[in-house]
Amino acid sequence: MRLAPWLAILLIAVLSLTPSEWRPYASHSILTERFVTYFLAALILTIRFPRPAAGIEIAAWLSIYSGTLEIIQLLIPGHFGRYGDFVMSSLGALCGVAFGLLATIWWEHWHVQPAESVSEHFETPGSAEDVAHTRL
Repeated sequence: MRLAPWLAILLIAVLSLTPSEWRPYASHSILTERFVTYFLAALILTIRFPRPAAGIEIAAWLSIYSGTLEIIQLLIPGHFGRYGDFVMSSLGALCGVAFGLLATIWWEHWHVQPAESVSEHFETPGSAEDVAHTRL
């Protein structure tokens, strides 16, 4: 799980900068692909670094990363850096961070460790067994 966030970021660069004939395409629009890609990367990063301050940094750095890749695409023949792609990528990163933080909070709040045993959970110093022994 430690390498997953960094592999996701590397995969984004590879898919963004490779020739378009080599890239796999989903049946959805390119804007949807950008949103989902950055959403998943931000989600993985946020789960890996689950602090609100880290979430803000993750969203900011992924937005900067997206903008940088769009600018680099202007220098590559056959590629187009588009403002709409940058906006959808940044929005995907922001939503991924928000969802990741909410999922982390939910997990920490509702994930209850199982009790070691039921008898340990209900035993008290004044249990029925203690009362029975004191009466004899």
